[in-house]
Amino acid sequence: MEMNARRFAALAATLLIAGCAPDRPLSPALARGIDAVFADMDRPGSPGASVSVMRDGDIVFSRGYGYAQIEHDVPVTPTTVFHVASVSKQFTAMAVTLLAAEGALSLDDPVQRHLDFVPHFGHPTTVRQLIHHTSGIRDQWQLLGISGWRLDDVITTEQIVGLMARQRELNFVPGSEYLYSNMGYTLMAQTVEAVSGMSFPEFTAARIFRPLEMDRTHFHDDHRHVVPDRAYSYAPVASGAPADDEGAGTGDASGPRFTKAVLSYANAGATSLFTTADDLARWLDNFRHETVGGPRVMAIMKTRGILNSGDTIPYAHGVIFGEHRGLQTIGHSGGDAGFRTQVNWYPEANTGVVVLTNVANGNPGGRARQVAEVVLADMFPEEPEEDEGGPPT
Repeated sequence: MEMNARRFAALAATLLIAGCAPDRPLSPALARGIDAVFADMDRPGSPGASVSVMRDGDIVFSRGYGYAQIEHDVPVTPTTVFHVASVSKQFTAMAVTLLAAEGALSLDDPVQRHLDFVPHFGHPTTVRQLIHHTSGIRDQWQLLGISGWRLDDVITTEQIVGLMARQRELNFVPGSEYLYSNMGYTLMAQTVEAVSGMSFPEFTAARIFRPLEMDRTHFHDDHRHVVPDRAYSYAPVASGAPADDEGAGTGDASGPRFTKAVLSYANAGATSLFTTADDLARWLDNFRHETVGGPRVMAIMKTRGILNSGDTIPYAHGVIFGEHRGLQTIGHSGGDAGFRTQVNWYPEANTGVVVLTNVANGNPGGRARQVAEVVLADMFPEEPEEDEGGPPT
């Protein structure tokens, strides 16, 4: 019976991959180069990764490695749905930017104008400062930890709003510093609801996901919602752990062992986007064709924050500007429970790279750069440097 189940899973994966063939596939040699980056995951009993590469408007590579649900022998395929953690933030920023472009709000509005539960701190705290992490508002996960919560608890929007309402001071004068704050993006999602009259998942589906044909993408603000083809997340069991540790029997007996990493978020904005690698590749291509938002909105999306001192920071609207061997990158990482994710857009090459993993040591930032070095080998003007990992989540 077990062997039949494994054969069925393999057949299902083959059919799914065949149904998601790349538009203009890479050469076999380049595809093998990408396969080599994920060879350590491409084995029985291992969590895995979903990888998509977009170039000049076509998905040229789309493949899954390892398992989405290792306890049920469910393989990762191009249609596997991942929680992508802070990669979600660019969509929250896009929603607010669309409303600002339409005149429904101003990015320089005090957030209290739209959300009356946010205290007045003696300084204006603007929507723009929330976007760039320069508001001084304290991070929701840190506040939850101080309050005795575990991050694998069910954490609702209402509970986070309650924490915000009880804040009495800021970390610093708004605009004076950059300090990453997930709370700011939860407040932005709440602002979208207050201004649009729609729920945040409804607004983003109508204005972003459906126009870009991101058919397997949604903001997951109800932990009870059943999501077909979803991946679960894992963490490696420490070397030398007793054999009866929870999860120690999970994985290939000859290789690393894994334990389940539980995620039960019931809030959205800072996190909780559920999507596929191919859908995210379609989103990255919007930086090229600008179908959603048009040139004006996309220019705003790429505008970096400026501190009160006049210094410019790398953080724009939910994306971080960087450089990879002489080529500019626009991207973001994500990490919640055992999910680790990375998206990078290379504007000079019209190329996007998406790496979604479901294991805490998945290193998607380093792997995404390795994928780019395979695909863009002829464009990189500099020799590769030693990998230092991705930007902070």
